[in-house]
Amino acid sequence: MDLKIVKFDFQAYWRGLGRRDQIRLSVFVICLVVFIPFVVWPAWILRPYHQIQMKELKERVNLAKAQIQQEPKLLAEQIAYDSLIQETQARLFTEKEIQGLLGVLADLAQKSKVVLLSSQPQTTASEEIPAPYDKKYHSLSYLLALEGGYHALSTFVSEVENHPKLIRVDDFSVTPREETPGVHVAELRLSVFQRREGT
Repeated sequence: MDLKIVKFDFQAYWRGLGRRDQIRLSVFVICLVVFIPFVVWPAWILRPYHQIQMKELKERVNLAKAQIQQEPKLLAEQIAYDSLIQETQARLFTEKEIQGLLGVLADLAQKSKVVLLSSQPQTTASEEIPAPYDKKYHSLSYLLALEGGYHALSTFVSEVENHPKLIRVDDFSVTPREETPGVHVAELRLSVFQRREGT
C-alpha cells in the first residue's frame, strides 16, 4: 500500500472561506498564540519550577523562625559562658599571688590543725596547658608533706580544693605512723594555674 503525502494549500483554503469565517479563524489563531505562552507555559512548564522555589522559600522561612526562637536561649547561654570564663579567670593566680602561695598553704594547714612539714616546687607540671592557651596560661606543681590526724588531713584537702583561687589536688597519699597511731604523714601533690603577665 502506497502512502500519499497530501499537501494542504492554505492560501486556497483561505480564499475559499467567507469573510466571517476568515475573521473567526483569525481570532482563533490569535487566541491560540496568546494562550500558549501566557497560559500553557506558566501552568505546565514554569509551575514545577515555582513549586520548588516556594518549597525552598518555606524552608528558609522556617529555619529563620527557628533561629529567632533560639536566639534568646543562645544569648542566655553566651552570657552564662562569659560569666563562667570571667569567674575562672578571676580564680587564676597572678605572679604576685604565686609568691605568697606557701603562706596561703601554711594558713590553711594551721586552720585545719595539720603541720606543714615541707613544700617543694616541682620542675615539671602535672598537666601541660595545650596550645595555643599555653601562651596565656601555665601550671605549676608542688609536693607537700603534712602531718596530722586523718580527719584533719581530710579537712586540709577540702580547704585547698574549695579555696577561692584555683588549686587542684592531683595526688594524695597517707602513711600511718606506728609510734603515733593518731598522727599520720601525708604527701599531697598540687597544681596551681597562673595567667602569664601581659596577656
